[in-house]
Amino acid sequence: MKCENCQTISHSQSTYCGKCGKSLVKEVSLDYNKSIQNILIFFFILLGYIATINFIDFENDYINTLLIDVLFAAIIFVFYFIDFKTINKLLSLKGLKKFLLIKILVGAPLFAIIVSYLAGFLNQSIFDKSQLRYYEQFIDSPAPITLSIISIALIPAIFEEIAFRGILFNHLTKVSRLKSTILISSILFTILHLSLLSALWIFPIGLLFGYFRAKYRSLWYGILGHFMYNGSIVIIEIITFK
Repeated sequence: MKCENCQTISHSQSTYCGKCGKSLVKEVSLDYNKSIQNILIFFFILLGYIATINFIDFENDYINTLLIDVLFAAIIFVFYFIDFKTINKLLSLKGLKKFLLIKILVGAPLFAIIVSYLAGFLNQSIFDKSQLRYYEQFIDSPAPITLSIISIALIPAIFEEIAFRGILFNHLTKVSRLKSTILISSILFTILHLSLLSALWIFPIGLLFGYFRAKYRSLWYGILGHFMYNGSIVIIEIITFK
């Protein structure tokens, strides 16, 4: 942090400037309050977006689905440009671990298969209903497979990772420890999916992607994992569609 009096940079945990001795507590308090405010604004905007789309009928209406995808991307773009430099560093391709990327490429589809059958079993056993098939929204579209992969896999992979492991994660690190940041961002990620049953696998996924973000300072592991997981769910739905 920077001293207002002499402009000397001090350690983030310092309460007094090491050069002039001026108290830094006020500055810390202002930064803390601003970060909390940014977190709440971002979270409630996303919550408002999700609450709004619940009033839209998506059944076999791919146009509405694509429109709300565009709206979501636009919201994230606004916050992305506010924190442009920091997010861009997380999107650098330098230093990516190839072996880890391979493990994600293999592991995400396997996990998707497990979740797909588990979700189907739990929905039938607990709620006595079939699992929602997202692919059905695009059956009447000109390109059902392509559009379903773009909407269900590609857009969430990019923009949800930028939102939760990028923007939100960055603000949380300013007010909490790294482990708490991973935990809180995963909880908020789970809450905003508004599905009690899905929390059984969404929360662990959030923790894993948060860990990747914290350890490797990159969003690409989460983006790849997110895309492969959601994309595999789409492929499973297409294969089993009747």
